[in-house]
Amino acid sequence: MLQLTLAQNNSSTVTTGNGTLTTMGTSPSTGTVSLSDQSSVPSTVALTDGTIMDYKSVYESATLEEEVKMATERFSLTKAQQDVWLTEAADRRVAEKRAHEQLESKDANINKDNVYKGLRGSQNTFYQKITGYLSPSQKQAMETDRAILEEKRKRVAKLPPPVPTVTVIPVDSVAIKAAEKEKTQGKKSKKKKKPVGA
Repeated sequence: MLQLTLAQNNSSTVTTGNGTLTTMGTSPSTGTVSLSDQSSVPSTVALTDGTIMDYKSVYESATLEEEVKMATERFSLTKAQQDVWLTEAADRRVAEKRAHEQLESKDANINKDNVYKGLRGSQNTFYQKITGYLSPSQKQAMETDRAILEEKRKRVAKLPPPVPTVTVIPVDSVAIKAAEKEKTQGKKSKKKKKPVGA
């Protein structure tokens, strides 16, 4: 169970079953996350409030290769662990793609609850297989990552909804002028003189 508290100096403290994680301020220009794991000292992640909002999930990577690269950097994966991550993430992405296609289709016969259960099942299977290959320090780094993402999710949920932007269709002034010219020429031709004596 996670307990999240914010201190007055804009540092965040996350308490997990294994210890306490404190997020402290750093320069927002780097946007990097440094993880240190010591059994007696709580893990520390250097993040400011701004970088928590910019913190990207490993699973949000555009390609599978980027996901494995980011996971390797964050969790210090060995070559064998990278291969396992690559294989399991490929299966997870196929399941996610299939679920999104089903949810976006207009077929009324699709049971969305079953689609969501299948999606959650594939994500849980991925997580269980991956954590089976991780060392305790790597598992702690993954839990730290999840805690930061949960904090980000809570902060995003507190934000006001975005203001809808009004989109303006670009105007072709040449076409408008041509249409007006045709209208004025049509009006001139209609204003013929009436015959006298009518």
